Amino acid sequence: MKPIDVQKKFEKQIFEVSNYFRELRYAENLSQAEVGSETGLHRNTILNIENSKNFEIMTFFALCEFYQISGSELLSIIEE
Repeated sequence: MKPIDVQKKFEKQIFEVSNYFRELRYAENLSQAEVGSETGLHRNTILNIENSKNFEIMTFFALCEFYQISGSELLSIIEE
């Protein structure tokens, strides 16, 4: 069996999650540094997420909590 390239397989979903987090930040008129400061995440982490780089599930949940959206709600939004 051939190994799965996870990044490639879920590229569209990762892009949509990244884009949604960026849109939420823009809607709040916040900088990446401000979001990082409020969540305890480094600004570069926010930058990487918004640029569709691979990120940890804990980072995903931290941002969901910050933007007051559940992880399942966000995933259901992007799958529509």
